[in-house]
Amino acid sequence: MRLRVDHTGTAVDVHVIDDGVGMSDEQRRQAFAPFWQGPHRHANGSSGLGLAIVDQLVRTSHGTIALEPSASGGIDAVVRFSHATD
Repeated sequence: MRLRVDHTGTAVDVHVIDDGVGMSDEQRRQAFAPFWQGPHRHANGSSGLGLAIVDQLVRTSHGTIALEPSASGGIDAVVRFSHATD
């Protein structure tokens, strides 16, 4: 897993990039739903709430989150926080 931060003139993007099996377009659309788990879920007793909680925290902080395919085939979770410019 890698972490990258990009700063543009109006926003800060935080990328959390993994090298896992990735997700289809449909899976990425569903991934923020509470209790949703993909077909490659771990047998560790997870509840499927992690991304739903992250989504709520980001939106409460006036940010956005998106899941995009990473260059390595995994997922690039991008959290964007906009900021005012002087």
